[in-house]
Amino acid sequence: MTSILQTPDVHQLIAGLPDVGHYFTCYNQERPRQGLDDATPDELYFPQPLNNAA
Repeated sequence: MTSILQTPDVHQLIAGLPDVGHYFTCYNQERPRQGLDDATPDELYFPQPLNNAA
């Protein structure tokens, strides 16, 4: 008897991992938040050094 809930194939799970990394990069580095005064989480929690004007 076959179960309705099948365990996912390990290869399918591994193949999806790069997409998860891209999601978190975009979510934390590129998407400003209204609750953070339109800053990204990375800008708020990991301040970037100021660039020296030449």
